[in-house]
This record gives sequence, structure tokens and C-alpha cells, in this order.
Amino acid sequence: MYFSNSRTNFLSPLASFALMMVLLTACTQQQDTTSTSASPTSTPAVNSTAESPASTTASSPTSESPSDSATSSASSDKGEANLAEMIGTTQDGWIPKVLKSANFKEGMTPEEVGKTIPGAEKVSEYGFSEVTVADVPGLQKYEFYFAKDDAGKPTKLMSIRLHLDPSLNNPESYKKLVDVLVKKYGEAKPEDIEKQLITWVGPEFATIQLTKGTTNFEGYVLNVSVPKS
Repeated sequence: MYFSNSRTNFLSPLASFALMMVLLTACTQQQDTTSTSASPTSTPAVNSTAESPASTTASSPTSESPSDSATSSASSDKGEANLAEMIGTTQDGWIPKVLKSANFKEGMTPEEVGKTIPGAEKVSEYGFSEVTVADVPGLQKYEFYFAKDDAGKPTKLMSIRLHLDPSLNNPESYKKLVDVLVKKYGEAKPEDIEKQLITWVGPEFATIQLTKGTTNFEGYVLNVSVPKS
């Protein structure tokens, strides 16, 4: 009996140790399986990194040509330009209709002009004054030129320039402008129309000249020599 009990006591620790090894091996295999099954989840992160340059390219700013910028920044919010109403017809006289009521004459003083167009009296030493136009669609500003008198002071009105809005710098608006001017001042040579440099001669050698702005930020200019009477 003693031998039998001793053998039983000896085997009991061995059985316990074997059971512990089996459990430990099972846990290790389970951890390896969990780690292996979790590894594919890292793949989207790699794909996301690979796609990032495409998203950066899509968000890059788009540049605009200088001409597009000029037209956009110059668009007038005063309404659509009515060139026929601005220029008028032969019945409105030599001066464009928009200035008809001022009844300008050659030799007027800056103070006389300023009574009709406030700001025109502020003449530079070179004889020029500019007045911004806020209420005529398509017209940006007036530029007055005063010739110098015997004392060397700019006191005699000689010409007025009408600076049109740069938003009219397009073929369609130019054609409309030329059509209106031809109806008022007479025919123009095709080559002059193409060069966008047209001159009309009127009574007492007064002239009207249409020129293109020197830059894309400037509109067409109508240079009007003031008649003597």
C-alpha cells in the first residue's frame, strides 16, 4: 500500500506540470493567431499615405491670366453701359451727350469747369485734373486738360478725355462703341478701326479720337477737343 500511495503522490505533480504546459502552449498559439489576424488592418494606412499626393494636387490654387484679372477687378457695379446714351447723336452737338448740359467751351477756366464738374478745378502744374465718375455705367473718369496762359498758369480748357471702364475691353463692346461713334461723327476707315485708333474732325477743326488703353487695366479713351463756340 505504501508503494502504491507513493507512486500516486509522485505522479500528481507531473500531471499538474503537464497540464500547465498544455495551457501555456494554447495561450501562446492564441496570441500568435490574434497578432496575425490584426496585421491586415495596417494596410489601409499604407494606402492612405500613397494617395496623399493626389489630394495635395487637387487643392492647389488656379492662376488667372493678367487679362482675366483685369476684367474681373474692373467690372463695374453701376449697371450695364448704355453707349448710345453716353455718346448721343449729331443732334446733341459735338461734345458727347453725357457732358452736353455742361456746355463746355474752349478757354474756360478751371473754376468755371468745376462749377459743373466738382473737382475739375483741382489742376496739376502740368494742366491736368481728373474726376471719378460714379453714376454713369461704363464711364470710369473724366480727365481735363488746361493750356497755360501768358503767365505760365494752366487756366484755359482745351480738351476732355472720357476714360471708359476696362470691362468694355472686348470685341463685342468695341464694335458697339464704334457703331455709336460712327452714327454721331461719321464714317471711319476700316484700317483705323482694326488698329483701334480712330480720329474724327469736326467744326472749327475740333477733333474726337478713340484710342485703346495702354494696359489691360485701362479702358478705351475718347479724347475730345473742346470747340471754341
